[in-house]
Amino acid sequence: MCVLIRADSGDQFVAFIAKNVLDVRVLAAMLDAFPGIDNDDWAPEPGGAFGLDPGPGEVVFSAVLPAEVADTILERVPWSDE
Repeated sequence: MCVLIRADSGDQFVAFIAKNVLDVRVLAAMLDAFPGIDNDDWAPEPGGAFGLDPGPGEVVFSAVLPAEVADTILERVPWSDE
């Protein structure tokens, strides 16, 4: 699985590639595992998004990060503009 999180400025989002997920219960668990985002907030991106290009049997899912979730990520993970 590939996960991309952008929380630094402008668009704040999380996206991931789900590969060979045949059981909808597994997909539901994956979508539910990210704190602060409801299952209904996720959108499938079959053509890819944010530089994530799905291959055969893969689908990209993305969601907007709520400001409080983005703030928590930025507090825990150091980053710079350099």
